Amino acid sequence: MLTVAGLSSGTEAERAAHRLFTLWDSGARVLGGVAAFRPYEDPTTKRRQSDVVMLVPDGVIVVRLVASQRQSGPIVAHPTGAWSIGGEVLRIIGGGSNPLPSLRDAQAAVTTTLRASGLEPGRVAMLVAVGSGEPVEPPDGQLGDGVIVCPMSEDGLAIGVRRAAAVTAAADVRQWTTADVKAALSSIGVTGRVPAVEELNSEGFMYSPYVLRRPDLVAAASAVAAAAASGTANRSVLEAPTGPNSAPDDRPATKIAHTRAQDAENAEDAEDAEDAEDAEDAEDAGLPGLFGVDARAELPPRSEMPPVALDPRPGDVDDVGAYDEGPYDGGRYAEAKYADRSYAEDGGTSPRRRRTGLRVVAVLLAMLLVGAAAYVGYNLVGSDGDGDGTGTQGTVNTPAPPPEPVTQQIGDHAYVPVRSRGGETCAGNADGEVAEYFDTTNCASLARELYTTEIDGIAVIVAVARVTMPDEASAADFKGIVDSEGTGNVNDLLAAGETFPNGPTELVPEAYASTIQGAELTIIEAGWQDPANPGSLEALRELAREALALQRTV
Repeated sequence: MLTVAGLSSGTEAERAAHRLFTLWDSGARVLGGVAAFRPYEDPTTKRRQSDVVMLVPDGVIVVRLVASQRQSGPIVAHPTGAWSIGGEVLRIIGGGSNPLPSLRDAQAAVTTTLRASGLEPGRVAMLVAVGSGEPVEPPDGQLGDGVIVCPMSEDGLAIGVRRAAAVTAAADVRQWTTADVKAALSSIGVTGRVPAVEELNSEGFMYSPYVLRRPDLVAAASAVAAAAASGTANRSVLEAPTGPNSAPDDRPATKIAHTRAQDAENAEDAEDAEDAEDAEDAEDAGLPGLFGVDARAELPPRSEMPPVALDPRPGDVDDVGAYDEGPYDGGRYAEAKYADRSYAEDGGTSPRRRRTGLRVVAVLLAMLLVGAAAYVGYNLVGSDGDGDGTGTQGTVNTPAPPPEPVTQQIGDHAYVPVRSRGGETCAGNADGEVAEYFDTTNCASLARELYTTEIDGIAVIVAVARVTMPDEASAADFKGIVDSEGTGNVNDLLAAGETFPNGPTELVPEAYASTIQGAELTIIEAGWQDPANPGSLEALRELAREALALQRTV
């Protein structure tokens, strides 16, 4: 279990939990994950809501560490009522005797923050560890709704974390990867050194340079899992034979046939309606009894509406009002096909066919007019004078395409800029001892750039940070810190949340170089775009030194 911050400060419960988490690095109780001591507080009352956000390969756990305040004895937890310890009401630092309402607010805050950054956390479990080694009631520590309670002892906390991880795993289908964890830690704003990819990989997180917990990918995986789980049931429904006494809504074939009939009846064009009905007749006649009975036999009778409402005879509007078919025989009309009705007495042409012909003519005429207008407009506005010279030459203002990134050539390598950002300060944009240095001595300005290039056909990412300090003396001090091993660095743009097409979400630096000029320090970090496909390390280090000559773009 890796821990991030929270060692030298915090509450007594936090320090106790930190000691217990560090015990899991070896031995039989090894648990993989990252425990980020990132507290959440109520913005109004400033009361502590949670203390730790744990990222395990199966999901996210929000942890509340409750000190017992010199109380001891068995812990009795309730979903809504007051908690007790040793027969006394549990007294929580800051007030209250039930930590769940505040913990649920922290869970909602973590979920909202991760989703706002493009990560889908899934179900976030809640764990309450009470500072007593006594047993917990209920015995399994489960209060429902994803809440687990455990005593703050080595065994108790290990069991509680495992149970909380099982809660998240039961509602998820995709494990967290190394890129997911780094993006999540950056999203929730943890302090301290972010674990390296190799460290996360050793904690059980699957390696991936890309964030896979995007909402679309997690939703797609969930849909596939749900479809696989219900595949047998769905087949039994679809393949069940339908008897003649089945209701129409229970029969897929009936629904399809009925929909086709209604579409044909509601078609505006009589020709389309006739074709649709002929196709329906052919299908019903050619596939008798395919669904257990004749699908056409199950069709409800056609709506018994007078012919004048469905298909008026041709003529003027006044004639329609005076039209009289005589007594209406609903049964006989329901058995007749619309397509079989004859218009021979009106000249053998359907009024809808005539309307279709008029529509075609109108459309052709409109197309002709549009073409003529386009031709005249071209000669009046867009003519270049190559004709008879009578046209007026015009200028068409088209938006200029965005400028192409300026590629810089240094030696044998072409550096293509993909991202850049300037006008920032260094506080909040670094990690490790470098971040602590900027808390007391901030830089004057920070400009960062990101380039791609190649070494022997293998893609390389180059991160450039240009740090301008207030004076030359502070620049020299800062260079001594940042050049030292294990002191952290200025965050590159990928760590700051920037992305580029077909690129990874993180840079795994394999080469480092820096140079100072006056009060400005230039820092280069280089790494392979796909760390699983590396090239020559010596060539990468040479490229990092070469990249110090890149011209500033921001």
